[in-house]
Amino acid sequence: MYNPNKKIEFLKGVYRNRTLKYIAPLLRAYGKDFVSLLNKVRIKAFTIGDLKFSDSLSDYIFIIVSIENIKGFYALKNYLQKTDYYVDDYIFSLKNKLHCMVINNPRSKAIDYFLSGRYSQMLSEEDINRFFLKTVTVKGIERYTDVYSILTKRKDYDNIFLDKIKRDFNSNIDKLEESTEYDYPPILGEEVLNTEDDVNIDLILKQQILIDGIRCKESTS
Repeated sequence: MYNPNKKIEFLKGVYRNRTLKYIAPLLRAYGKDFVSLLNKVRIKAFTIGDLKFSDSLSDYIFIIVSIENIKGFYALKNYLQKTDYYVDDYIFSLKNKLHCMVINNPRSKAIDYFLSGRYSQMLSEEDINRFFLKTVTVKGIERYTDVYSILTKRKDYDNIFLDKIKRDFNSNIDKLEESTEYDYPPILGEEVLNTEDDVNIDLILKQQILIDGIRCKESTS
């Protein structure tokens, strides 16, 4: 269900937000060594911002990791500090043993499109094929992944998203507009850390307009 008031929750596994789906895979641009080290730590969340760190939501990717695997954590930290895409790192929660790694975003314009929910305009075809899984095989049947279908706005995915809208909004809409993207716009509380402490009013207002736009289309259809 699409809940515009959701916030980041640090659960047992990685927090499954839209940054994880659409932005985190861009980190593959930094090579196999970095990805390998990243896979050896316990990742809790990916976000596009921490308003206590910066009011920018385009420049950085924030990776919240557990430091329980201290050897893996320091291997990653020491590696990053020698790279040109490392920005900073800091203790996120001493109590919960969480640390935040701040990385330069390899595709800054992608987040600008991401924030407005324009997923099909985020990346070039080359980047989509480079960073994202195109197909999966389920029970012997190969199919396109949801993320690939959304990023490429694959026409066959139209009815799948239409059915989702009907369920989430209890709507009887029978057709999507040509300009409709195949996923809801991101919810800032899910993608940005510490929004409750230092709210960027302009961003919140823009976000509300996007959400209201979806609801308006549902009520008039």
